[in-house]
Amino acid sequence: MEIVKHFNGHSGANIKLCKKHNKYFVVKDNYKNAKKSVDILSNIPFPTPEVYKVTDSEIVMEYLNCQDMSQYIETADNNKILKLVDFISSYIEYCLENSRTYNFSYEIEIKKNTLSKYYLPKWIDFDSTMPKSIIHGDLTLENILYANNRFYFIDANPTNLNSIKFDINKLQQDIKCLWFVRNKKNNIHYKINCNKIRHELYSRYPSLFDNNIAAFMLARILPYTTNKVTWDFLVKEIDNYGNNHSMRW
Repeated sequence: MEIVKHFNGHSGANIKLCKKHNKYFVVKDNYKNAKKSVDILSNIPFPTPEVYKVTDSEIVMEYLNCQDMSQYIETADNNKILKLVDFISSYIEYCLENSRTYNFSYEIEIKKNTLSKYYLPKWIDFDSTMPKSIIHGDLTLENILYANNRFYFIDANPTNLNSIKFDINKLQQDIKCLWFVRNKKNNIHYKINCNKIRHELYSRYPSLFDNNIAAFMLARILPYTTNKVTWDFLVKEIDNYGNNHSMRW
């Protein structure tokens, strides 16, 4: 097996593009949620790369000659933006249709107690009763790929905060805060297109958007932050939500 390229992983995982017998595939190892992640993606009816092998800590999967969302959004016209919005909307609709009402007070309180050791402003408060269902668990633009004229989900994350309301506000880190292109010097085009995505999704699902939950989801990244630049970015964006925390939008 030849290792062609290493990619940046999250939460300690290693990701490699590999080649064997002229066939390319992706290996993600040192990944404690490997089986659970694959289970989620196999149980929601959306395209995902084919999995060739999965263990407790490793996934070997199909390599897609694809665009990530930074590439897709950089050149997208209005029709392509709406195509992405429709895909995200189909996921939201699936979660809503397969949900039940649940009170997450216990799970939220445990998470807040953990986050308070890092940074969690007291104004972050929200209704704990939400729709509960199977969800992707890490709905970000970095976990969507575009290939073969369709979108694919990757890297689902098991969570006990399994509401589409958490996932859609997790997405705000990209479509509002531009987390996925935070290291790019010129991001004005991304900002314009992400604003279109956010406004279109909000027009369809206004009750799902909540700035307090969005700030809470950003705070959940802080325990995994390894450098001051990223920490400062997250705290600044959390505080920006706080300036308008009384507004859902």
